[in-house]
Amino acid sequence: MSLVTRSYTRAIAMLLVCALLASTAPFAQAKPLTPQTVHARILKQGMGNLVGVELENGTAIAGRIVSIGEESFGLQLHNDPGITPCSTAMLCACIPASRTELFSPLQRLAWAV
Repeated sequence: MSLVTRSYTRAIAMLLVCALLASTAPFAQAKPLTPQTVHARILKQGMGNLVGVELENGTAIAGRIVSIGEESFGLQLHNDPGITPCSTAMLCACIPASRTELFSPLQRLAWAV
């Protein structure tokens, strides 16, 4: 009887392991970032605060918010006196400066100065 019980337990354990390994698909996928969401996040962050953004072409920039419009906002990049305009429709990521671990070490160094 113990041999049958042990075989039954091993079969259930193998089924559980296979089921856990087979479910590699993510349960929830990220929602696409809309221009309205970007605008709301920029407003929430506020003028004068640091923010990092990633454009659709993969370029990531970080800077201080100096102006906020309906469909765009302006960033002042580190050691750059000019204002870099950013359209909310061209962004695919918007990350506040408190989440600096998501950016490269060079960008973190620029924020620290």
